[in-house]
Amino acid sequence: AFPMKRKAIDETGDKDGCSSDAFTGWDHHVEVVNPAKNGTVNLSDIEEEENLEESLKQSKDEYLQRAKRLIYNSDDRHARMADHVDRILARAMRRHMSGEDDDALRLLDKAKILRPKRPKVYEYYAKVYLDQDRETDARDALEESLRLAPERSYETWFLYGQLQPAEDAVRAYQKGIYLAKAKLAYLTNIIQNQPGNPFHEEAKDQEVEVRQSLASAHCSVAEIYMSVLRTKALHAKKESLAHALEATRLYPKSFEAHSTLGQHNLIYGNRTAGQLAMLEAFSVLPGLIDAERPEPDVLITGIRAAMELGMMTEPR
Repeated sequence: AFPMKRKAIDETGDKDGCSSDAFTGWDHHVEVVNPAKNGTVNLSDIEEEENLEESLKQSKDEYLQRAKRLIYNSDDRHARMADHVDRILARAMRRHMSGEDDDALRLLDKAKILRPKRPKVYEYYAKVYLDQDRETDARDALEESLRLAPERSYETWFLYGQLQPAEDAVRAYQKGIYLAKAKLAYLTNIIQNQPGNPFHEEAKDQEVEVRQSLASAHCSVAEIYMSVLRTKALHAKKESLAHALEATRLYPKSFEAHSTLGQHNLIYGNRTAGQLAMLEAFSVLPGLIDAERPEPDVLITGIRAAMELGMMTEPR
């Protein structure tokens, strides 16, 4: 079986519109009056990085009550709380990237206390768990995120698919593909028909990202059909080819897409077509920017396929 890839979770904001970018203009050092306490609470008290250790020692109840005091009697308390949670999530990911997973998980626990129904919180749990090889915990976290907002993020479905057995994985990918193609249609409409839209340039960048993710998802489904489901699914060959071709159509610059098509043809005995697809795969590599370059496991799989097709030899 060909290796499957882990894709980054989409971090573009939640169903409730509470993305971190939406609140960057807010001065989070403002003091909020709390009549019940006859005093003020400064949001920076629990947001500044140097106070992390003290913050982590608080009990759940203490932390929740303290956070609530920050937004007491505030007209935009939902936005302020959402912004606060976004900052906690950002700090959690910084800790995670620094290898401090225990602190990252404690910060995520705090975000969950404040916003237990926020899908992004559970997606971030999944990111940490996956890097700890805690796939069961990651799967549980993703299931909770999808339970809360099944239509929110195609990337969540793609990641969830990578943690499922073959048939369930295909269903998860198909759900994500459906959502991603809906978003692609929305972005394409802006690009082609709304040149005056202030979102026009950003839509172009997002369209590329969606096409890349879609192509990779189709490759993953093709790989499942040509490996695990090859002898189980009635139309495995047809499905594998259809998904590989769709990947090349969606993103012609994708090494992974052309390589997957080459692997399909190799497995089903069409060596000439396989060689042509692999030639195309390697021809796109020199022109790719860093964000487009294939993951190492994808590149290695492509090289192995090219070697089996007689296009490369192992170095002596």
